[in-house]
Amino acid sequence: AECQCIPEYYKENLACIKRIPPTQECTAIGQCVVNSECQASLNGTGQVCACNSGFYQVGDTCMKLIDAGGTCQVDGSCVPNAKCMPVSGGKECHCDADYYKDGTKCMPRIKATLPCIYIDQCIVNADCVRDYKRQQAPFVCSCKEGFYTSENNSCDPLIPAMSPCTAKGQCIVGAECTGDNPGNLTCVCTEKFYHEDFACHPLRNASQSCSSANQCIQEAECDGFSSTVNGSCVCKQGFYQEGLSCLKLINSSKPCIDTYQCVEGAQCVVRNRRRVCICDPEYFEDQNICRPLINASSPCSGEGQCIPGAQCQQNVNDSASMSCQCKEGYYENKGNICHVLVNAGKPCEESYQCIQGANCTEIASGVKNCLCLENVYYEDSSSKCQLLINASKPCMAAGQCILGAECIKNQTTAKLNCACQNGFYEDPRDNLCKTLKNASTPCEWDKPFFKGSHCVPLL
Repeated sequence: AECQCIPEYYKENLACIKRIPPTQECTAIGQCVVNSECQASLNGTGQVCACNSGFYQVGDTCMKLIDAGGTCQVDGSCVPNAKCMPVSGGKECHCDADYYKDGTKCMPRIKATLPCIYIDQCIVNADCVRDYKRQQAPFVCSCKEGFYTSENNSCDPLIPAMSPCTAKGQCIVGAECTGDNPGNLTCVCTEKFYHEDFACHPLRNASQSCSSANQCIQEAECDGFSSTVNGSCVCKQGFYQEGLSCLKLINSSKPCIDTYQCVEGAQCVVRNRRRVCICDPEYFEDQNICRPLINASSPCSGEGQCIPGAQCQQNVNDSASMSCQCKEGYYENKGNICHVLVNAGKPCEESYQCIQGANCTEIASGVKNCLCLENVYYEDSSSKCQLLINASKPCMAAGQCILGAECIKNQTTAKLNCACQNGFYEDPRDNLCKTLKNASTPCEWDKPFFKGSHCVPLL
């Protein structure tokens, strides 16, 4: 048997020397307290006793580091990457923010897009979620809503609207990273969102409240808003409201349900057992659009385009162009509208308004009527102006015959004819009644010119 130094001492030259505590100078291995070793000092001036890896100094001893989740008393007593933190009823070793507890250790948190097993393993602002595209290790750390995966696989907050960005997927909801220069990109709200206070808000639908012109859906506009009063989104011209949407107005000849769906100037009516948009009478169809009928003297291109009483015709002075011109029996007023010509005996303002053969004549102070031209026309029973009837031609009533003739019954035929009155003779060449000529007056053919005289050749 031999004498051996107890654990708190080490042997040196047949003597037992008390082991050196941590942080004290030493000269060789084996001199330090249990769970420590003689190592080079940090300042390089010699050697000191230092607790082994996995141990920490408590007074003059080295104690085993406390596992993650274990009870502790002072800082530095926990396993690497953990700190002694206050909890209810004492203190515990808690893993640092960038680490997670794995059994008794603190392991680095798993970055975004890398495989994981449970939520606590992932970096801040990421969750462990299933990726159905992966067959092996189907769970990965994925950035939470409101964050994007950066180049170093961390989860950074999504970038606000109108702020610089570098790649797709970095911008807030409703925005995309875009720009003409790849080195100068910006988060810009997409077409279904509007920008306000660095955020992208969904465009507002028809009938919804709005406070600026850019807040409504593309087919609507903000109507009735001011700096103090909100307006509402109203469908633009060419669109109709269906629920909260603005739909394009339905063209002529296309199926519809109700008139409000049809383009301007059309109504939804039944045609061949189905409802379709049909142009109103005051409109004509042009490439499925209803256009207002064209006034007189305005350009046109085909039939059915002109207002009532007008038709599309070639221009007299330019055969290559066409315009709406009033039909026969109509006149064009100052508003380029075609009206039926005014009959004889009816009120008028200008002679161009009267039927053929009539003039607008003042019949009393400030009162004008269309009257047939005297000694040229007569007014018939339908208020039209007819040419006076020549001699020997049938007539129906007095006043219809030419000057110098009257409507009388023929004794032979018992029919009414125009016959020259006394003092007139009928010229057979034109059936006009001419004044009888006196004796010794030159004449052209043998016809009694005056009672008891004849036209005879001169010697």
